[in-house]
Amino acid sequence: MSIHERYGYRENPFLNLPDYEFFVQTEQHINALILGTKTMVDDDGFAVLTGPFGSGKTIVAEGVAAEIRNRSWFCGQFSDPTNWTTVNTMLSTFLNEHKIELEGRPNQQARENALLSRWKSRVDSESKVCYIIDEAHRMRPKILEKIMMLGNNTIRVKGKVRRLVNFFLVGQEPLQKKISILPDLENRIGANKQELTVADK
Repeated sequence: MSIHERYGYRENPFLNLPDYEFFVQTEQHINALILGTKTMVDDDGFAVLTGPFGSGKTIVAEGVAAEIRNRSWFCGQFSDPTNWTTVNTMLSTFLNEHKIELEGRPNQQARENALLSRWKSRVDSESKVCYIIDEAHRMRPKILEKIMMLGNNTIRVKGKVRRLVNFFLVGQEPLQKKISILPDLENRIGANKQELTVADK
């Protein structure tokens, strides 16, 4: 007899994978959910969540993604940016999320222009574009710098300035060190950051 049959479980709550359905929210996790969601809703551009392995970062990211999608906004979610060895690689990943295919061998500017055009059309239609990047501490500084530049793009819609894209960066402690060597990005993030801790046993 399996554990499901013995106790009448409909799902397995003991998988070694983050599952938002079984998320026991502590005060720090609730604050992190609010931070990530509010940054996206308010078009603040950037939010950062850091913490050690096992502190609940990924499950918070899942919660923020769920909140964004509940509002029918676009949410690109990435769990391993280690393959973004170049800016072009990252841009191609973003384009794939939007199912945009460019002919030939487009250069960086062509990829970026295609992305900006798609983001503008979404924001024009009263939507938002949000990207949640888990394991963000694995990104190279040049990729973080490009993300900052992408996040600076705005458009005026019905008399209001709207940001084209917002980023929620989630990673272990080295992420803060990488951000600290990019003062412009650190200033853009401002107070939109939080560090999770592992609960005492």
